Amino acid sequence: MPAPEDIPFSEFGKPEKIKKINGVLSFDNDLSGFQGKKVYQYVFFYWVSDDSIISSGKKTVKISVNGNLLQRKVLYRQNIFDRFGDTKWSFRVGNAVNSGIILCYYHNREGKKSFAHIFIDPALKRKAAKAVQQTLVSSAEKYGMAIREEYVFYEYIDSENYKESEPGIEQTGDKELFSVLEIEPTDNPEIIKNAYRKMAKLYHPDLTTPENEEEYSEKMKNINYAYEKLYKKYYR
Repeated sequence: MPAPEDIPFSEFGKPEKIKKINGVLSFDNDLSGFQGKKVYQYVFFYWVSDDSIISSGKKTVKISVNGNLLQRKVLYRQNIFDRFGDTKWSFRVGNAVNSGIILCYYHNREGKKSFAHIFIDPALKRKAAKAVQQTLVSSAEKYGMAIREEYVFYEYIDSENYKESEPGIEQTGDKELFSVLEIEPTDNPEIIKNAYRKMAKLYHPDLTTPENEEEYSEKMKNINYAYEKLYKKYYR
C-alpha cells in the first residue's frame, strides 16, 4: 500500500496530554478497529530542545521546533500484543527534550486512525510553558504529518523583544529571496513551503557536523528569513 500524502493536523483531533517519566514517553493508541489485520504505521515527532528556548526578561522570545518522521513500518496485530502489551506504546527521548507533540497515524484497506499526544516540560514557568505549547501546536498546524519530506523546522520569534543581527538579505527584493530558496519566482504558497522544507532538511545546523555548524546556521537564518517574507506575502 503506498504512503499517504502529508496529513493535516486537523485530522488528529485535540492532543492528549502525556508525561515524560525517566526519559520515556508512554501512551495508548486504540487499534481495535483494525480487527487484527496488517496495519501501516507512521509516527511523527515535533520537539523543542531546552537550549532552543530563549527568554528576554520575563518573556519567552524565541523557540525552535524540530520535526522528524520516527517510524514508517508495517505492524501485525500479533506483534503489537507481544511487544507492547495490547496498544501501549513507549518512546525514549533525550535529556534535553522535555516538550513535544507525537502524531500517530495508522491505515490499511479497512480504514484509518490518527492520534496526537503532547507533553510540556513541568519545570517551565506558566507563561513559558504556554508559549512552548502554542509554538508546538502552531508548527504542527503548519506542517501536519510531513510524511513526504520527513523533516521540518519551525521557529517562533517575538521581534519586539528578541534582537539579533538581520541576515544579509534583508534589503533584497523577492527575486533574491526566491533565489535563497532555490526556486523560480511564484505566487503559490505551497511551492514556497515545499522549497523551504527541502532547504531546511539540507542546511539545518542540527543535521551537520560541528565544523559546518556556523556556516549552516548563517545559511539557515537566510532561509528562514526568505521563507517567512515570501510565505506571508503570497499566502491566501
